[in-house]
Amino acid sequence: MIGREWRLAPVRSHGLVVQDANGSSRAIPIRVATESDSVPSGFDVVVLTVKAYAVATALADLRPLVGNTGLILAAQNGVGSDPLLLDAFGADRVVALTTTSSLDMPAPGVVRCHNSSGGLAFSYFNPPAVPLDLPSLFAGTRTHLREVPRPDSLRWSKLALNSVAAALCAILDADPAEIASHPRLLEIERLALQETRAVLKAAGIRPVDLPGYPVRALLALARLPAPLFRTAVGRSIRQGRGSRSPGLRRDVQAGGPSEIDYLNGAVVRMGREVGVGTPINECLYDLVRSVETSPDDRERLAGRATLLASTVLDRRPSSRPAVRAT
Repeated sequence: MIGREWRLAPVRSHGLVVQDANGSSRAIPIRVATESDSVPSGFDVVVLTVKAYAVATALADLRPLVGNTGLILAAQNGVGSDPLLLDAFGADRVVALTTTSSLDMPAPGVVRCHNSSGGLAFSYFNPPAVPLDLPSLFAGTRTHLREVPRPDSLRWSKLALNSVAAALCAILDADPAEIASHPRLLEIERLALQETRAVLKAAGIRPVDLPGYPVRALLALARLPAPLFRTAVGRSIRQGRGSRSPGLRRDVQAGGPSEIDYLNGAVVRMGREVGVGTPINECLYDLVRSVETSPDDRERLAGRATLLASTVLDRRPSSRPAVRAT
């Protein structure tokens, strides 16, 4: 593990503590390196787990780690950070990777698992010059691994999954369970997913199911009448997220930066490219950026679900949202 001293010092001393969904925990010995250490170079594989907005600053550190032939497994959320890696290292040395395990880090050196579902999915931009058997590489982890034919399908499918409740939790400083119990907030989620679905259709990007999560069914639910959507997706939010805060909320609480540019912001950008309106996603993007950069806005909107719902739903067009322009 390579990272910052404050995050890895406990791992160096006591190992990486992994807490299972059933409450048990174990410490796993693992070598660590921080800024103050002499880090080896020329690894066969580097798993890049920084946030999407930190990829640009990680490029200089990556170059000696992977040398001339090493592969980068890019485990970023959202859409928009891959081009930096592809430009720097080439399409045959970057593999899109995503995890659908429900995890968080309650303290430095501690990883907590909230359920036993989920796994890893990967997709090659180009077949690597040096063949790598990823299923064998991860076999010892007992993690379900799935290959996705196209990287854009993988990234956009994970975006659809990550976006559910994330922006609203960040704006309201609320737990996902609170979003799941509010009908008008769930209507915002339904409209945002309708826009995402329309953007993908217009762009010719096929969503795929990811380990433990039927993403295609989630997007299809957005076409249901509001009461049916509220029942199905509200239950899913409570089971999948519950009281665990999305990373977007934690980033906003810390004053940013956040991954909103790579989530709702990516939907807005792609919508403009393919001629699909995305007013709900655009409003969510603007509000997250506002609370991220302004403590006053953060305080003004915290817990104000009714105010937020009115603000966002006023962006609804009079006709069906996300209709392709002619």
